[in-house]
Amino acid sequence: MKSLDWIPALELGDELLDSQHKHLFELYNRVLLVDGGHPNRQKLFLDLLDYVDTHFADEERLMESIGYPELEFHKGLHRQLVERVMFLKNSPDWEVLDFFQEWLFRHIMAQDHKIKVFMTSNRK
Repeated sequence: MKSLDWIPALELGDELLDSQHKHLFELYNRVLLVDGGHPNRQKLFLDLLDYVDTHFADEERLMESIGYPELEFHKGLHRQLVERVMFLKNSPDWEVLDFFQEWLFRHIMAQDHKIKVFMTSNRK
């Protein structure tokens, strides 16, 4: 499995969200560095999931504060990720991490960038 590399195209222009997205990449990569059988891997993965919750709450607060019209849809996507990870929790590590990696990258590029467009078009 490949590590996640941060690229400038992922930036949204919001300091908090960009720093949190970068931190999610770092946490994900830390999980990958630890051998699958090592006890720290589970702890690191739980740390990643805890940080996902923090990030989702902050992102949803931002969307609410700017009157983002797709807030409820976006919240639903966040819930779907959490539900899917819970469903996969008894699957092999690689399956959960592969899903998470794909989801995170796609979500930032497709969905979070809509927030960027909305913020940019509504700046005065």
